[in-house]
Amino acid sequence: MMVFENIPLITIRLFIISFIIILIIFTTFVIIIHHSTKYIIDFTINRFKKLPIPICIINLSKNRIVDCNDLLYNIIGGGDLKNAEISTCRIFSKFEDYLQIKNISKHDGTFSKTIPININGKPTILETKFTQIQIGIKKYLLMSFIDKTEAVNYVKCLGVFSAITLAIADKSPDGVMVLKYNGNNISPTISYINDSISKITGYSRDELIGRPLSAIFELNVDENTLSKINENIHSLKPTSIEYQYIKKNGEICWVTTDIIPITNQNIFESLSKLDYMGCICQSLKYSDNIEIYITIHQKDITESKKYEESSKSFIQKLQSIVKNQAKSNTAVILALTNLLKYKDKNVAINEALKSIGLGLDVDRAYIFKIYNKNNKQYMKRIYEWTKSGIKSEIDNSLINDVTFEEIKAYELYVNLISNKISKLYTEEIKDPVLKHTLLTQNIKTTIICPIFNESDLIGFVGLDDCMNENRIWDTTIEKSLRSLCTALSNVLLLQN
Repeated sequence: MMVFENIPLITIRLFIISFIIILIIFTTFVIIIHHSTKYIIDFTINRFKKLPIPICIINLSKNRIVDCNDLLYNIIGGGDLKNAEISTCRIFSKFEDYLQIKNISKHDGTFSKTIPININGKPTILETKFTQIQIGIKKYLLMSFIDKTEAVNYVKCLGVFSAITLAIADKSPDGVMVLKYNGNNISPTISYINDSISKITGYSRDELIGRPLSAIFELNVDENTLSKINENIHSLKPTSIEYQYIKKNGEICWVTTDIIPITNQNIFESLSKLDYMGCICQSLKYSDNIEIYITIHQKDITESKKYEESSKSFIQKLQSIVKNQAKSNTAVILALTNLLKYKDKNVAINEALKSIGLGLDVDRAYIFKIYNKNNKQYMKRIYEWTKSGIKSEIDNSLINDVTFEEIKAYELYVNLISNKISKLYTEEIKDPVLKHTLLTQNIKTTIICPIFNESDLIGFVGLDDCMNENRIWDTTIEKSLRSLCTALSNVLLLQN
């Protein structure tokens, strides 16, 4: 009391008045802030409610819906949502879902989430954007909605394609087409193609979309292939077919096509394996609006087909070589057997020539002996076998007891003394004398192998083809002749 006794009365009065004024000002300020905040909140809510999208605002401290616009009412089928508890608002299936979103909104700002809900027993998909906002000291969660129910119909009508499937199809290196099935005896309508189809067929999207399937097949495949494609499509069973295709520019390629029918049941079974697709699956499962689509997957297999054909050709050639080798071996073995079988030398040699001639499928097989007279090398045909219908030349004066010089066979003689095999094609011979000598014997092509007795050239064996000027004397025939000539070198020197 002593302290206040020393304070002048006027000072105490001024202090009290100042306190009252400050209190009045503070109270007025609080009232103004309250009213202005309420005004801002109401103004903000009203502005948000006028947005052309379904929207609602949640008070995060009370976990209640402050308000929402008519568009949201229309989505959830009416009902008063203002001041509704989150647990009873029908927007969230579980209160825990809301708490999770509330927690995420503290850190991530604006984010999106797809919410499946049931409205009046009808599955509905809502894509929702969440944004946490602060007005004054209060925090709110602003939710905007996009009704994805139409996406159900979109998936149902489009068939196998969801947005992901379309993206994959667009990027696929294989051709993909989607066709609307129009029933039996009616060509399906092309609803979709990817860029790879254009590359395979040469037709653009504008040329194909909305047109019947015949636009891409009728003039581009043969009748049998077209019939198979139509049959496979209308059977509504997955099938594959491989065929030649004529592109728009006339280029021919090989194509393999997988034809896959798609119905609501197919889509239901596929989508049921994906997460978050339950509502769509249920809608498809109980839908009475069943539409059938046909998906066609095409792949250009021209390169692999070329490789396959070249492989077949290689295998055929290999098989032919093996077959010819076996044939030649058999012919040589039989010829050598005949040389040993008969005691009479002439019979043995004639039978050997017959075996080699038949085994190697030639027209004439013969043996020339080479003898020296007046320091010149002469030739004489001493043995011969001919196929039926082929003229014998064993007594032909043009080729008997003549020198190599007389018939201008210089190169042949050089090859013989060098122990080389000669292959002559009559049409390729330039010297007129040698060419005439061969033509008089009706020889198209011939192969000649020398016979040596140690280092001395004593003769040669020849095989003629009088029919095929393109006959190829391969290495198997060369080896056969070498084997025969080795055996003959000893037999020819034997005395009967």
